[in-house]
Amino acid sequence: MITPHKYYYVTVIDGKRKGFLLGSYTTHEEALKNIDRGRELALKHDERADFYAFGTAGSDVEIKTVFGK
Repeated sequence: MITPHKYYYVTVIDGKRKGFLLGSYTTHEEALKNIDRGRELALKHDERADFYAFGTAGSDVEIKTVFGK
């Protein structure tokens, strides 16, 4: 079960490095629908992004993201 949050994000993990790529979105479903777009944007900026893990995260505070919404 997903804990409800106020904001949702597309995230990236590369080893110990973690980041927020896209968002904020008002629903988890919106964030899920944007994972592929986040992956594509990351690949345009870093050719190693094919090896990164992409997913979503929720927060009750708004967080600045790399690529905006």
